[in-house]
Amino acid sequence: MSRLRTAAAMLVESGRALGHAELAKATATQLEGLVAEAELTDRGEEFARLRTALVAAARNQRLHVVSSECLAAAARVRAEELMAELEHPGARLARRLLRAARAARGAWRAG
Repeated sequence: MSRLRTAAAMLVESGRALGHAELAKATATQLEGLVAEAELTDRGEEFARLRTALVAAARNQRLHVVSSECLAAAARVRAEELMAELEHPGARLARRLLRAARAARGAWRAG
């Protein structure tokens, strides 16, 4: 596979990882909201077990956020390294592709 295609694939992987991170953040926020609601009312031992499970699930989602963001950063760095190695007109295309990926990520986060 050419370096340009590899760089593009790495950018796509970075975007996917960022999407997973955003979804995990949203899920964790919802779970934490449920925990906050659960703490307002005390309904016994069964309810306490449910609250503990929600806390664990939220913590797991926060860990998933961190790992997804690390994967995204690693993929982006590798793509940038590959694009820096390109010495032909495809390098301009690769830089445009990186800018477009960053703009798409920003738009995705804003939306």
